[in-house]
Amino acid sequence: MKKIRSRESLINFILDSRISRSIHRAILEGTVEYLGGFSHIPPSNDPGWILRCNSPITKKHWNVAVVARDASANYVVRIVPKLPWQWWVGDCGNPQLYRGDRPDKYANLRREIRGILDD
Repeated sequence: MKKIRSRESLINFILDSRISRSIHRAILEGTVEYLGGFSHIPPSNDPGWILRCNSPITKKHWNVAVVARDASANYVVRIVPKLPWQWWVGDCGNPQLYRGDRPDKYANLRREIRGILDD
């Protein structure tokens, strides 16, 4: 059972999982933006972390989530088509694990999305 404790352990977990070769290559050769922790990752209500990997060859990007299925560290890797900013939790918990690479930007995105949803 692997523990996710940092950005690096999250990336290593994804690389060790059964993801497509395109995503694997994008993580190794492209850019990776760590978006931080989320309390819900659709289509489930399970928490987890999301990173965006960008392919330098095809110019595609993927939102790759590691979802914590239960308290016993049972994780699954999932592609998320739409980012659930309203559930970003980067301003609580372990800063290294939840904040992401650009927490100020992500907090603003969460506020904007929650404002839209409240209208």
